[in-house]
Amino acid sequence: MPRTHSVVCGLWLMSIGRLSSTCNRLNLEWRFGGCQMEEKEAEQEEKEEHLRQAHLGATASQRLLLPLATPKRFASNLDKTEYATPPEVVDFEDPTHLPVPEYPLRPDEPLATRKQRLLYQSRKRGMLENDLLLSTFVAKYLKDFSAEQTALYDQLINGVSNDWDIYYWATNTKPTPPEYNTEIMEMLKQHVKNTERVQRLRQPNL
Repeated sequence: MPRTHSVVCGLWLMSIGRLSSTCNRLNLEWRFGGCQMEEKEAEQEEKEEHLRQAHLGATASQRLLLPLATPKRFASNLDKTEYATPPEVVDFEDPTHLPVPEYPLRPDEPLATRKQRLLYQSRKRGMLENDLLLSTFVAKYLKDFSAEQTALYDQLINGVSNDWDIYYWATNTKPTPPEYNTEIMEMLKQHVKNTERVQRLRQPNL
């Protein structure tokens, strides 16, 4: 056999040997790791079975002193205070260097057209809380509003730059400014109280 072929065959056999050695090592590591996991699972099952037997053989008073058989399955380690309602709303003033454009007035808009527009705008607020609150409010009251009441409602939902303000005022979380503390706002606050206990899980049908 030529010398070149002998060298190539030698290198090829060395590569095969190294690959085989690597595969054997990985196989051993995988088996060893699997055995460790099986041992831990077996220990956990043994502990749980021991606690179950202890609960079965204990009296009612003794069971109160025993831990649960599987605490991590039934007990939650979450800190409930993390999800508690804050004691007060942290509000930040709007920056003065970013002027909010005024909503265009429509003095010649017919009353029926204005109510249709307000009905649509009450359902598309960009936040679910006000979508449900205002859509159910207008479904109940808007059809009986006078022209003056309709104008006050138009000013309320379109004159405020931040919809969260409407929500905080209606829920009495924040005091209502004098310019928006109208009879419409009082009606909205009563609507929020929901004394009839009506379920408001979705917007009313059009």
